[in-house]
Amino acid sequence: MAKKKDTQTNMWTGRFASGMAQSMVDLSFSLQFDAELIEEDIEGSIGHGKGLVESGVLSKADYKKICDGLKSILDDYHAGKNLWCDSDEDIHMAVERVLTERIGALGKKIHTGRSRNDQVCTDFKLYMRHRAAEIRQLEIELMETVLDLAKKYFGKMMPGYTHLQQAQPIYFSHYLMSMFFAVSRDVKRLDNFLELHSQLPLGSGAMAGSAFPYHRALVAEALGFKDVSPNSIDAVSHRDMMLEFEADLAIIANTMSRYAEDFVNWSSCEFGFLTLHDAFSSGSSMMP
Repeated sequence: MAKKKDTQTNMWTGRFASGMAQSMVDLSFSLQFDAELIEEDIEGSIGHGKGLVESGVLSKADYKKICDGLKSILDDYHAGKNLWCDSDEDIHMAVERVLTERIGALGKKIHTGRSRNDQVCTDFKLYMRHRAAEIRQLEIELMETVLDLAKKYFGKMMPGYTHLQQAQPIYFSHYLMSMFFAVSRDVKRLDNFLELHSQLPLGSGAMAGSAFPYHRALVAEALGFKDVSPNSIDAVSHRDMMLEFEADLAIIANTMSRYAEDFVNWSSCEFGFLTLHDAFSSGSSMMP
């Protein structure tokens, strides 16, 4: 539950005479969803701060104070502390507000030369890249496990099936390696995803760049990007990265589902080829 706050202020309210209607707040405020991006938001701000130091906007002492403040916010978040207020529109503004409360006006300097447009795009891009790398590692580990099992059971025969009817005899290792190669294609898709979407959006501003001199290449390196976006409008407006990632995940889920269905069948009494470990089994409230 967010903490209550009597007055609602946002960074963009300068020319507005009244606050937002509650229906507008309910529609546009997203903290309940995008708080998931807190690690990437803080990582992005720390990387952005390096560029501001090089540009002379921040001193090294100021940058250290900002970094310490940001890390303390992340520590408190992971510790389960309630940091948010009802007036926090999204995770980006929420983090900046808490930072400013903790270290004073210096906290606002972290937004220098940055728009929420390129900030949001950078956070989301970092989030997808991190998750893709994690999933890729799990896929690699699965391939290694499958390969070990194929070696262990090499030479073991089993019936091959088509539409649940016994067909040609096959080696169990042959079946396992079919999973190996299917997963290897999923890994290649993630590799392509990470290679294709490796350009830093920061420095693009709202759509036409930053008014401050900004060392984009330095920030890109700090945040693990290979390059910087060549066009600021494209950097803050495209969403094909998200669609591609969702497609990759759907293909991975389909691969896993296909083999899981075989294992479900094979663990039944009718087949009896394998027994699921208790850790991955469940019982019934009625049957033994």
